[in-house]
Amino acid sequence: MTKPKSSFAKKLVLGAAGFSGLLLLTAIVVPLVVDVNKYRPLIVSKANETLNGKLDLGKLSLSLWGRVKIDVDGLKLSDSSGRPVVSVKDASFDLPLLALLSGNPIVRLRLTEPQIGVVKLKNGKLNAMTLMKETPAGSSSASKGSGSVAAAGNSPAKGSAEIPAMVLHSRITVLLEQAKLDYKDEITGDNYAINKLDFRLEDVSPSSNMPFELTADLDLLVQKKIRVTGPLVFHGEVKATSSGGAFEKATAKAALKLDGVEIVDPGLFHKKKGVALGFEMDADVTKDAVDAPKIVFKLADVEITAHASAKTRANITSVNFKAETNRIDVAKLGDLSPLVGEYGLNGLLDLEVNASGPTDKLGYGASLKFNKIALNHESLKQPLEVNGSFKVLTNELQNLTVQIAAAKGFDVKLSGSVQNFMAPRFKFNLASNDMDLDGLLKASENAAVARKEHAEAQTSGGPVSQSAAPVVDYNGMLAPLHKIPMAAVAAGTFDFNLKKIKSTGVAIESLQGQLALNNLLLQLKDFSMKIFDGAIKGNMSFNARGAKPEVGTNLTVSGLQTQKMVESSMPVARNTVKGVISAGLNLGGTGLNQADIIAAWKGNGTFEIKNAVFSTLDIGTQIKNGVLEKLPAPLKSKVNIPDSLVSHQGEYDSVNTKFSLKDGVMSINEINGKAHPNQGFDLKGNGAVKLADYGLDLNLDIIDTYNLLHLDDQAKDSRYGHFTLSPKVGCTIFKPCFEWGSTISRLAQNAIKSQAQSQAKQAVQKAIGDKVPGAGGLVDKLFGGGNSGGDKTANSAPAQPAPAAPKPADAVRGALKGLFGH
Repeated sequence: MTKPKSSFAKKLVLGAAGFSGLLLLTAIVVPLVVDVNKYRPLIVSKANETLNGKLDLGKLSLSLWGRVKIDVDGLKLSDSSGRPVVSVKDASFDLPLLALLSGNPIVRLRLTEPQIGVVKLKNGKLNAMTLMKETPAGSSSASKGSGSVAAAGNSPAKGSAEIPAMVLHSRITVLLEQAKLDYKDEITGDNYAINKLDFRLEDVSPSSNMPFELTADLDLLVQKKIRVTGPLVFHGEVKATSSGGAFEKATAKAALKLDGVEIVDPGLFHKKKGVALGFEMDADVTKDAVDAPKIVFKLADVEITAHASAKTRANITSVNFKAETNRIDVAKLGDLSPLVGEYGLNGLLDLEVNASGPTDKLGYGASLKFNKIALNHESLKQPLEVNGSFKVLTNELQNLTVQIAAAKGFDVKLSGSVQNFMAPRFKFNLASNDMDLDGLLKASENAAVARKEHAEAQTSGGPVSQSAAPVVDYNGMLAPLHKIPMAAVAAGTFDFNLKKIKSTGVAIESLQGQLALNNLLLQLKDFSMKIFDGAIKGNMSFNARGAKPEVGTNLTVSGLQTQKMVESSMPVARNTVKGVISAGLNLGGTGLNQADIIAAWKGNGTFEIKNAVFSTLDIGTQIKNGVLEKLPAPLKSKVNIPDSLVSHQGEYDSVNTKFSLKDGVMSINEINGKAHPNQGFDLKGNGAVKLADYGLDLNLDIIDTYNLLHLDDQAKDSRYGHFTLSPKVGCTIFKPCFEWGSTISRLAQNAIKSQAQSQAKQAVQKAIGDKVPGAGGLVDKLFGGGNSGGDKTANSAPAQPAPAAPKPADAVRGALKGLFGH
């Protein structure tokens, strides 16, 4: 009985030895007989036929010592421009024979020092995505593909297909050692460099535990300014389970750790090495569902926890996502952003977000609460505290409330809502009881100083410095609206009611109204405010649909005290006229910039100024120095100029003007100035002001209605029945210039005419004497003066021939003698 067993064992041993010898012989002979490298040119040729680039393949070698192993001595794949996309120093494919024979094949793919270069071209495409040539439509390969698809359509459903046993039990391991990835964006200039990248994925199979790990050194430049450097570690495990030869489920755990990474965005963000930054996730996957019960993101002291899931039914995938933060202490974020310390921020934040529903009709929501957020920047005189909250539902902003307050003199509340983010319909309300910007902002003081310096520059008498006020392109401010599609269809209202505002010394009360937007037409409705002890009311419109907005204004001003404007260093009030202003303005045109207003605005308006004082139009002094001082001594001696007349700076009971605006010229159609009784001269006139340089061109009549100069008898103007001066006024509204040549000439003519008439009248009266009863009335009618109604007795008497009048030459000679004393 033992002999047969011994014989069988002997045969078994001999068989095993023979098989092993055969394998050994094969491992020795086949690599010697089969030159695998001779296939390299064919592989390269076939590959290049399908590439928009070039493949270079190093020497191939085959080894069968216990395994099937193919080594590649270098590989390089370039794009059509010759840039390397993939290059590998060494590559190998390893399949142990014993594992293959046992039905549990183990495949190992190893790449040593691979380098990957990806470039985003200026046309927006990645060079790696352009490597493969496009297959012509209708090609045989496409037809074959279609047939394959059709055949696949007749095969059993994918979910019910069984995985072959050998595939089910196979294991694949991929190793990348010392890899390098370079990415360059030719559009943005971004550069990413990932060095020393090691990747290990073990035992990839439908039925095994598959640990993985990726480590790398990052050196990234994002948006030409954000630098990311340091080590990255990403590791985890995937466990797959199969049942009855079919995939059943998989569980996964993954973690990303970036604690050693430094991220610098100059002036905005700085995550230092050692500060926590990472991500963890657990997930379960089945054939038709994914559930991630644990998702944790951490940055410094901020932690976000989330739960996500997705299910597919009848080709419709629905998702459910919820996330919330821990209560965030804003002050602790100072380790991440210098702005937190710079603005002295502190307070608490709470954030929740969610999303649910089918992927094609996803609903979402969020809520944010911020409590006692304090701002204490160096630009502030006192800290601010911000409180508020809002909710976001699908395509809607609800219950927005923001309250900003300071300890003294400042409170603002903003509330509102928005519906339909793609075509917004909004409603906001801004309210404040006290908005003292002078008490809050240091910049408010600086602005007041700058305005005062600008006012003094205008008052100095020279041309207005164009550099005193910065040039602002107001039209350009509206340009971004044209690039936002939703702005063109946005509509809504913004109501404001600010009870008290103070900025750069200017106090405003009861500022209220409504801004209404509809398809880029912005209207200011029911606007009103109280300023400088007066009030301004009206409406305005801005049609921003074009490159330059169409502007329309209709304003009413009442009771504006320009003295208050002077106290606020406003040069227009200081250098022109003071008083109590009321006005009606109806102006508009294309564009908001100064050049647009000059070239394209037009309209009309009226001004009424009570208790007016012309700051640069001292009428009394101008008359004294410009005219009266230039008269001959005999006539000058007859003039009585009260001291008060040359010291009151052109004071008037009222001044009324009517004007129109067109082509950059304000045409002053009418000026009427009424002096205080027995204290000044009345004014009448017209003219124009050029908006470009404030150039002034006025025709002015200065009327001595109250005969303050006692010259009515010497040189009366027949238009007004009083002594009148008619200068031309030029230069600028800030420094007017008087030209007196024509008025002196008229003054002399009126004086000569008046004296000639007086002398002729006296000569006639002397010649007649008492010889003709009632002759006095007749003489008055002939020469003016006396009782214009005549004498009834004289009128009833028979008409008598008038005595011969003096010769004209004699009359003029007498008038000149009486006027000038020679």
